[in-house]
Amino acid sequence: MPRQPKRPSTFARLWLLASLGGFLLLAGLLGWWQRQLPARLQKAAAAGRLEDCVRLGRQLGALQTLQPAQQSLVEGCLRRQARQRWDQGQWWAALDLQRRLIARSADPVAEGQQLQRWRQALRQQVLERYQKQGLEAAQGLLQASGESRFPDGQELRDSLREHWAANRYALAAARSAADGGHWWDALNQLNHIDHPWWQLQAAPLRHRIHDAIGDLRRQRQDEDSHRGGHTGGMAVDPQQLDGRIQTLMGQGLSDWAAFQKACNDLGGRIVEDGPESACQRLSR
Repeated sequence: MPRQPKRPSTFARLWLLASLGGFLLLAGLLGWWQRQLPARLQKAAAAGRLEDCVRLGRQLGALQTLQPAQQSLVEGCLRRQARQRWDQGQWWAALDLQRRLIARSADPVAEGQQLQRWRQALRQQVLERYQKQGLEAAQGLLQASGESRFPDGQELRDSLREHWAANRYALAAARSAADGGHWWDALNQLNHIDHPWWQLQAAPLRHRIHDAIGDLRRQRQDEDSHRGGHTGGMAVDPQQLDGRIQTLMGQGLSDWAAFQKACNDLGGRIVEDGPESACQRLSR
């Protein structure tokens, strides 16, 4: 007799039925959940539960193409969420949410303009913090905002570092010049310091330099007066001379070269008297 085909066991049939039933149940639950999502999305948006709104929109979008009204709801929630984070000072989160909004918005140009306004406002805050609190505080804000991840943020950070270093160098150069008695060179270096913190550090040195220049001015006035009494000449106005010297040093001349040229520009002539020199306008 031919062999009869082997029938599936009772266990195999039960396992097949259970698997099919589980699949149908899962499909039914998924379909039920998908039907619930649009209403849940609307409720979350209306109640201002922004994180839930964005999450539900993401879930619904994974199951089907969002309808225009649903897409608008999700965009609105993202926009409000980004604004909330910005108002709370959570700049990194706000800017990243705005970037997400640009990627899914029906009007990416408008959302991109908002992103640039926020980034410009943040840049202004960094510059203000730099002026008021210094380099470390400004770098901290760049880091906290996430802007240091991007080329323009890195460029801003580098420019602030360079400016800070230039002020530090100017103060060191001024101290060196003052220690050598080159008062005009020292004053010229101090005039390159333009950050409030470094200006405060330079204040004692500036007073010292002004006192030294004042002493030299009075000494030259006395010497010029003495020479004028014997030679018929008179001193060039000290304030005009000092102002002209500072202008020329700002153009890159050394203190002695600036003194010589300033004296000549004002119609004077360098008169030597021992170790000191004076600018004197000789009478005819």
